[in-house]
Amino acid sequence: MSFKNSTKLLASNFSIVWKHLVYNLIVALVTIGLFLAFGGPLIVVLKESGWVDSASNIISTIYTDPTNTFVCIK
Repeated sequence: MSFKNSTKLLASNFSIVWKHLVYNLIVALVTIGLFLAFGGPLIVVLKESGWVDSASNIISTIYTDPTNTFVCIK
């Protein structure tokens, strides 16, 4: 396709591109909002039960000393 035709297509379809970008932004904001609404209390419960500390210890052991991964779990 020639450069002239490609710029015509870009200019004529640019409103569709903007609509798509706005749609993606709205969907992302709704998804983040729902995650914060339902995920926030779950994260608090997991922190209070000590699960987050245990998981972070396992992950840090995997990255610092992978041979002791299964020793950390016990």
